[in-house]
Formats: sequence, C-alpha cells, structure tokens
Amino acid sequence: MNGEVHDTVVVHVDVRDGPRGPVAIEAVAGDQRRGGERRTVVDRPPGAVLGEEVDAGLGGIHGPTLSRIRIILIYSWGMSAPTPDTADVCIVGAGPQGLAVALHLVQAGAPAPVVVDPSGRWMAAWDRQFAAYEIPHLRSPGVHHPGGQAGDWGTYRAGRNVAGIGRYDFPQTGCFADFCRELVAAAGIADAVRADRATEVVADGPDAAEVRLASGARIGARRVVVATNPRRPRIPPALAGLVDPVGPVRHSSSVDLARADVDRRTVVVAGGGLTAFHLVAGAVVRGAVVHLLARRPLRVSDFDASPGWLGPKYLHDFWAVFDAAARRAIALAARDGGSVTPAAFARIRELTAQGRLRVWEQVEIASAASGPAGVDLDLARGGVPAGTLRADEVWLATGGEPSIDSDPVLRALEREWRAPICDGLPVLRPDLRWADTPVHVAGALAMIELGPAAGNLWGARQAAVRIASSVLGRDVDEHGSLVVPPAAVRSG
Repeated sequence: MNGEVHDTVVVHVDVRDGPRGPVAIEAVAGDQRRGGERRTVVDRPPGAVLGEEVDAGLGGIHGPTLSRIRIILIYSWGMSAPTPDTADVCIVGAGPQGLAVALHLVQAGAPAPVVVDPSGRWMAAWDRQFAAYEIPHLRSPGVHHPGGQAGDWGTYRAGRNVAGIGRYDFPQTGCFADFCRELVAAAGIADAVRADRATEVVADGPDAAEVRLASGARIGARRVVVATNPRRPRIPPALAGLVDPVGPVRHSSSVDLARADVDRRTVVVAGGGLTAFHLVAGAVVRGAVVHLLARRPLRVSDFDASPGWLGPKYLHDFWAVFDAAARRAIALAARDGGSVTPAAFARIRELTAQGRLRVWEQVEIASAASGPAGVDLDLARGGVPAGTLRADEVWLATGGEPSIDSDPVLRALEREWRAPICDGLPVLRPDLRWADTPVHVAGALAMIELGPAAGNLWGARQAAVRIASSVLGRDVDEHGSLVVPPAAVRSG
C-alpha cells in the first residue's frame, strides 16, 4: 500500500477458531502466501458481513492517521484453492470504462458480466475523485456517457428539470452520478461488482482466461476486459525524492480537500490544468496563501482535447499512421499537457486581482528541500533563477501518463505472452484485444488505437462498442455512434 490511505480495503478473513466461536479478522498487506504482513485488527463473530465497517488500528499498513476504514470481508477456511467461478466476460475495473462495456453487453442481450473492483460498487473511484477535488460539473458534454444512446443524458436531465451547464451541456456532478446509477439499475447490473482485487490474468489461448483475485478466488472467463485506466504519475525531477501520500509534498491523487487543514498556511500548487485550478480554489476557500506554478502560460480551452479527435476529422489521418510509436507521439501531443476552461481562467484572474492567489507562469521547480520549517522551492524560468518559495504544503497537479507499469495484471500478461507494447502502451487490435490473448483493454491505455480521447467518456463508449461487438461476433452499434478506421487500416 506504500502508506497510502484508502477508504475501502480488501482484507482476508482467517477463521481461526471454527465457525461457531468468535473469530479474529486479520488484515493481510500483500499476498499471505508470499510473506505479506498480517495483523489482527478486531474480533468479530462468524456473522460479520461483507462490507462491514470496523475500527481498525492499521497505521503501519495503511497510513499513520487511518483509524476507520471500510473492510471488505472475504472468508476462508484453510488455504486450498477454491473452484473457479465462471463467466462469459470478466471486467476488471468498475469505473466509467468498465461500466460502458457492461452496459453495451447487457443492452445487446448478453449475460451480465462479472466485474471485479476493490470498492465493490460502480464508479466508486470516479465519485471519490470528484468529491476530493470538489468538482461541480464534468468537462465532457452530456452526449458522452457510458450508456448506449447519446441522447439518454438529455432525456434524463429534462425529465428532472435540471438545467444544462454552458453551451455544451456539461452535466452537474451529482446529477451525472444519479444518471449513471439509473443506467445501472435499468440494466440490472447493480450487484454485478465483486469486492475484490485482480492480481493476475492467466490466458490459455484466444478464448480462455482465468482472473486470479487477492482473496484467492478465481474466475474463468472466455474474455477479460481490463478497464482500470492505470497512470504513471508525472513528478518534477526536483521533487522525486520528497513525494509522500501523507507528507507535505503530495501528488494530487493523494489530496482530499475535505481533509485539508490549510488555514493561514502556504500552499503551492504545481500544474496548469483543471485539476490544478480545483485545488487552488479549494485551498483559497480554506484560508490558505496560495501560489500556482505553471511551466508555460496558462492555456484556455473548453475541452482537454480538440473535438476534431472525436471523429474522422483528425482520426482519419491518425489511423493512416501504422507505426505505433508515431501514433503514441501524435496522441500525447494532441493532449499537450493541461488547460483550464474559460470559467476557471476567469476565476483565477479574479482570485489574483483580490490578492488571494499568485500565479507564476513559465516556471519550473529547479530544486527543492524539505525540513521542519517547510518545503523550500527554487524556481527557474528558461534556466534562469526566477525566485524562491517556502511552502507548508506542495500539491502536484502534474497529471500522469497511461502505462501498464502501474497495473500488475497487465505487466504479468505482457511478460507471459510477450504482447507488444510501446513505451508503456499496449499495441492493440482494432477490437482492442491485446495480441492473441483473450484480453481487451479499455481506457487511456487504448490510446494508440482510439487516439488522444481514449481515456475520456467518448473513448469509453468507443471501446465498449468495439469490445461488445467482438465478444458477441456481431455489430452492437445500433445508433451509429462508433467512429471506425478505414477498412485498409482495420485489416492492417
């Protein structure tokens, strides 16, 4: 866990005293059979239920300040390997990418897939991130969502008298969460998510795989979809040795504004994108003295990638490039770092005029040191010293690159099958299968095939249609929403 605080933790329940007497719940950090640390956290009778919250002294395992977590209880009597469960499709990850695949499969008449996610529910990480950054609305237009029909969001919103935001109808965060829950309920997949963590996928030919879970359980499936969207955090070199999820220098993925006690403290936010803006706004509201560091002038855009990448305008030329490395470079250049929306930029200017924020543009952190008095930062602009800052906290809204390096399931699969990769990105077939394996990959990792918007909600639907069509052996895109490469490229 590397000291990171998690709201939900999957633990193994070792029933040591038999099913009739009291038992001890033991948290296992890592694989028990490979020497993972064990610690008894609380006594519970055999009637303890899945998802029970317990007071757990897990400081040494899950972070020094954590005292209450949601424990996912997984019972085991002995270490014998269980009989595998079976499913036609197993989806690893219950975020928007995995949800889109599940919805498209079910809406096309396929059996509900088995879904594995540590949270035990749909969209948990998505909801947690939006809450942690206090994001009021999405950046994607309402026509982009996990469901099968683009107009579903508009119908849902109109039926509840909810106003659209801006000319692109950006969904409000809470309303969008309710909408996704309604999609899940309508498809009958509310209970499809299994609270567990996938540790390995063993492939045995193009249509047979076994997903192995942290609990020791196994799932045999004809196809597996990895929809975890793993990213390798970008850390400025000067801060590489100082980043700690519970320390004064943190990546944005470890920042929760609701827990930020920054009143009259100095907070430095590094980054030029929308995440940086949300962290700046949250720190200002909480009374902090805030500095925003951007390595180039702030850029303003309604979207994080040009709308031309959502259709043939740009994708036709992209698919005409057959070299994977060239495609990867094109896709990353199209995203080209962060940008802020016009509304966010106006708020930044307002906070600056009020003296509540100082913006440093075209600067980089040349060196940094952390001590009892705070974090000292030396800034540079074009290699020339540009000033110094002392901060109580440094939040790095510097994003991350999609990479299989952050997903042990995909790393193991690549080693076993020697599946092609290009600097961390799998080189996929048009149906998003990875080489001759039965594994499909959705999300930003599909960037070489889908383009720079692969990790967005638009990309979730594109991936879902391609994967569902491949699984079912027929076209499931009844509404013409799929953007496909030319035939010559599809057969290449």
